[in-house]
Amino acid sequence: MLLATAALLLLLLAKSTSGCAATRNTPGPTVPGPGANNRCNACGDTVKKWLEPDAENILRKAIERDTVRPGADGCLRRTIGCDGVPNAVDTALQWNLNLAGTSKDTPASVDEELVCDEQARWTLLRQNEKIPITDVECLSG
Repeated sequence: MLLATAALLLLLLAKSTSGCAATRNTPGPTVPGPGANNRCNACGDTVKKWLEPDAENILRKAIERDTVRPGADGCLRRTIGCDGVPNAVDTALQWNLNLAGTSKDTPASVDEELVCDEQARWTLLRQNEKIPITDVECLSG
């Protein structure tokens, strides 16, 4: 009886696993690279770009550079930048209505890199802290 039960179990096991065999000739999914264990390669266009004048009458300019590319770690990188007005004294990117600070390069232009984090949010790295970014504006004067 024990031998018959073992044979039946083997037969059932063989039947249940035979349905799992590959049956298609099409290529399978691509193997995810580094960073694929999280959502750092899934950030969308979620950063609002302000264009209307601000209350302090500082000239607000359009964001002129906004490019997304994959990083070496598999996480997306986004470069945002703008050029200042002619003969600008200062040009800056202001993040989250200045709650996340500003980025400055030269008086004539500014560029900053954002990184897509594991929660699919664009973040700005400041003093080893990832700050989620929801909006940006270019100010020049």
